[in-house]
Amino acid sequence: MTLRTRGILITLCASFLYGVLPAVMQRSYVAGGTMESVTAPKQLFGLILIWLYIFATKKQWRVSRGDFLRLMGTGVIVTVMLYFVNNSFSYAPGSVCMVLFFLYVPIVNVLEMLMGRQRFTAIRACCLALTLGGMFFVVMMPDGGLAISTKGLVLAICGALSYGAWVLIMGAPRLKGVPPEAMTGYCFLVPVAVLVTHCGVTGQSLVPENRVQFVCFLVLGFGSSFLAPIFFLKGVRAIGASNAGIIDTIEPVIAYAAGVLVMGETITGRSAFGCALVIGGLLLLNLTQQMAPRAMGAGPPGDPGAAGLPGAGPPEDPDAAGLPGAPGDPPPPACETDKHVV
Repeated sequence: MTLRTRGILITLCASFLYGVLPAVMQRSYVAGGTMESVTAPKQLFGLILIWLYIFATKKQWRVSRGDFLRLMGTGVIVTVMLYFVNNSFSYAPGSVCMVLFFLYVPIVNVLEMLMGRQRFTAIRACCLALTLGGMFFVVMMPDGGLAISTKGLVLAICGALSYGAWVLIMGAPRLKGVPPEAMTGYCFLVPVAVLVTHCGVTGQSLVPENRVQFVCFLVLGFGSSFLAPIFFLKGVRAIGASNAGIIDTIEPVIAYAAGVLVMGETITGRSAFGCALVIGGLLLLNLTQQMAPRAMGAGPPGDPGAAGLPGAGPPEDPDAAGLPGAPGDPPPPACETDKHVV
């Protein structure tokens, strides 16, 4: 098996683990869990495994005091993001929440254009129109009413906004020298501490209380919070951040399939069309970003640094490609502004 083939396969595995997250979270809620009692143990378990991985593989983890404080600050944003995204699963189908969450991509693009980091182009405008138009079909009924609850819609969009802010901060030049594994390990110290403390104060159990919750805990903690970010990192190193971002746009499709199989959700033709528009916009945006640097002579095909990611780094530095996410885990970059976990 070639390095490229292996990279594609493990990136697909990461996207699958991120994609099933909403449905598995909702299944755990139905089994008696709450946002805090489900999120706290899975994030704690995933964080422990990530730090064990860092030490076992002898990754660089020491950072300066300034970088440590900046990462703790971003941890506050991650805490807010987890609250919005994981609470949205209580008020709207997980598949719809995943589509809305991916609006962080156009959000980041708009913010970067306002900040002068990106140029406004007709193709970029078309991509943004596709994603926003897709959102309209996903959340609106033919009669003009909302297809989901207002609270679920607001929580999901706020989750996308907070995630977009995290993406921009993680792509800042000052953090480029911090390995992505260490970034993830430090950033999630704050939300884990907050969630565990909240469970302790409110008397919520950190231990799964039945078999369904235990299975969900394993899938979420070992799969989405540990294996997914590690697989995504390895995929980025094998095929480049831009190619990994293109593959990662399959997440909403997996979320829809998982919603049907795990939660018995019904997919309407209108929402499926909206999802297709969002994915089309994301794909076009990623493909445009991938081709633009090559046209400018920025590097050969497959160059991880050619994706235009703030955290991409030079071709010889694959570790600087940045880390992904999905709602509730460190997410995969589906845009050119890397970070991608919820």
